[in-house]
Amino acid sequence: MRSENKTMALESLFDIAPLEAQQILKSASHPLFVKKGDSIYRAGETPEFIFGLQSGMVGLILHGENGQDHLVRLFKRGQIFGHRSLLGREKYHATSYALENCSLLLYPKQIFIDCLGKFPDMAEHLIRCLAKDLGAAELRIALLTEKTVRSRVAQALIALKELYPNHQWTRKEIAEFCSSTTPTVIRTLGRFEEQGLISQIGRDIQVLNRDGLLDLINDENDSQ
Repeated sequence: MRSENKTMALESLFDIAPLEAQQILKSASHPLFVKKGDSIYRAGETPEFIFGLQSGMVGLILHGENGQDHLVRLFKRGQIFGHRSLLGREKYHATSYALENCSLLLYPKQIFIDCLGKFPDMAEHLIRCLAKDLGAAELRIALLTEKTVRSRVAQALIALKELYPNHQWTRKEIAEFCSSTTPTVIRTLGRFEEQGLISQIGRDIQVLNRDGLLDLINDENDSQ
């Protein structure tokens, strides 16, 4: 599970957009503040906006048929989200939640689509980013299918801590990210702590031996 985040950055889209497009989008946008734990949009709703994340962190949760939640995507400051369903003319397939207090800018659907039609460099950049997102998603599915729970939890810890080191990740969020259950993650973290790989003080989890976690993952790869 690679630690890099392939999701499109808002700044990169604006960087390649001409000044006219930037002015159109900024003048049409409006701000929204969302408290930690609240949803921004829900699965089944019809997209009306593209969301630009000004501060905070957002998680995209897919609700499985068996009742298990999967944290399939993370968004941080400077990134946009909500565009895939909007451009696909589909209802949202997942629910977005504020994992921290979030400040957003909302860009109306038609304004954004009109800009893509008028400014081809923006459309080309968006297509490239969507293609990269698809490749990253396919790789993640393969890794989740092939790895044991122990390896998935180790990879999740490394990835989440590197991507968002200041966020206090809950056991539930780690479980949702690596397609496991909270009790299983709690037991696995307990074993990691016994091995001196991590420390747990209350809700806080600290990685003490990153190389040890990587060795655990690599040893499993060698045995396959």
